[in-house]
Amino acid sequence: MFWLFGLMTLVIFWIPKVGNAEGIQIPSKWDEGLLNTEFHNVSIKAGDMESAWREIGSKYLLRANLYMDVRSDSDSESFSFNKETTTGKELIEAFIATYPAYTYTQDYETGVIWIHRKQVNYEDILTQKIKINHSAYQAPAFNVVIWPLCRLLSIQLGTLNRGPSFNYGVDLPTGIYTAKKIVNLCCIANPNKAFDFVPSFLGGGIMIELDDLYYSNPLAPPRAGAVRFWEIEIGKSTNGIPSAVEAGAIMADADPIKRWAARCYFEAATINYRWSDIFEKSGSPENEVWAALGVEAAIYRGINDPQFLVANAAPGFTTNLTQINDPGLALVTSLELAREKQGTNYLYLDTIVSQHKFTEAEIGSIKSDVYRLVHESPLALDKLKSLKLDVPEFSPKALDELADTNIFTLVPAEKQ
Repeated sequence: MFWLFGLMTLVIFWIPKVGNAEGIQIPSKWDEGLLNTEFHNVSIKAGDMESAWREIGSKYLLRANLYMDVRSDSDSESFSFNKETTTGKELIEAFIATYPAYTYTQDYETGVIWIHRKQVNYEDILTQKIKINHSAYQAPAFNVVIWPLCRLLSIQLGTLNRGPSFNYGVDLPTGIYTAKKIVNLCCIANPNKAFDFVPSFLGGGIMIELDDLYYSNPLAPPRAGAVRFWEIEIGKSTNGIPSAVEAGAIMADADPIKRWAARCYFEAATINYRWSDIFEKSGSPENEVWAALGVEAAIYRGINDPQFLVANAAPGFTTNLTQINDPGLALVTSLELAREKQGTNYLYLDTIVSQHKFTEAEIGSIKSDVYRLVHESPLALDKLKSLKLDVPEFSPKALDELADTNIFTLVPAEKQ
């Protein structure tokens, strides 16, 4: 009977909770399918292992975490690969054929791929147990998860990227997890990010490099990995590649999982779209506001954009703000404007919110955006508290817990 209980527990954990902040599916179907994804016109030439893998990740959005506990003699070999059509599996196998000290493992629970030395069992990577003291929803990945995890485990932080790009939202339910599981959860929250664990040059030990899989070639079409992500999370687009009209419309969808997916896709393919097209072709003034919120969430994440919604969107955009009637959008927009220090200029939005009794479905639709903004800005948190909404998700106790970003406790080795 014990095996049956374990199986039931695993099945329950895997059921996706669509429609709320905990809705991202585990395992990630996109990560699971990367080995079978087709890539076209593949051409890689790099001077060593690390630069080769980063080029593969950024150029083709073939995402995997790299774990180098020590350096091998073959790491400095150059890598070259050219093929008109290949799969993720073929490309990874060509990579490890050049660097024979390595192999790869696809995590059975999350689907995330790791490349690691053959002498290191995947099960032995980052096995330290971490207790998450209370649930953290839409927690900024760098500020609340990665950096505190590095300090807790005495892992040095590299310099590839420490900016707002890695402050995307991560959902971490209460419980005890391995450090590797937490890294994997950070991965499935954003397909554009990977983590490289490499030997430190500063006194030994492991260093983590944050690998942003951004590709800046404006002449190239959206990467196959990005289009495949759209197809898995949203569905096939009309013409094979999502148009600005489709992207803007999905950014305004009532389903927060689809909005999340459209934002991740937009982050992966930013270079391929004019931002104003995303706003202006989304279908209505309210949809334009949703699309602008989506672009802000995907690109800026609350940093260095003090007046994005008011000043940096499409011409005449502020007129759209006066046409908001949807209470959920009014609440999210009010918090965004508070973050931008424009809150007092649009107090009518607060009236729309205060006169409405939110249903469970309405809260489920906007909760992830509300939590994201509260994490990004103390001004947004103060604004939400001042509205005194009679819903459990935004109660004073829930908001105090949300504001507490000290979520990790290292489980002593003798208790692991």
